Amino acid sequence: MEKGPYPLSNAEVTPRGDKFIITMQTKQGEQHRYEADYLAILKFAARMTQAYREYNRKDEG
Repeated sequence: MEKGPYPLSNAEVTPRGDKFIITMQTKQGEQHRYEADYLAILKFAARMTQAYREYNRKDEG
């Protein structure tokens, strides 16, 4: 998932055993599928949260 950022139009997470299937569709219509475990999803969410905070700070200043 290091290629991003993708402006998403749709994202879906489906549990499958001890992994999750993440399907994302970009606004350009490209579809990306990833398989991740719970820890990888938490790390990704933490990175996205940090990036969102930095983006908002940049907008304010």
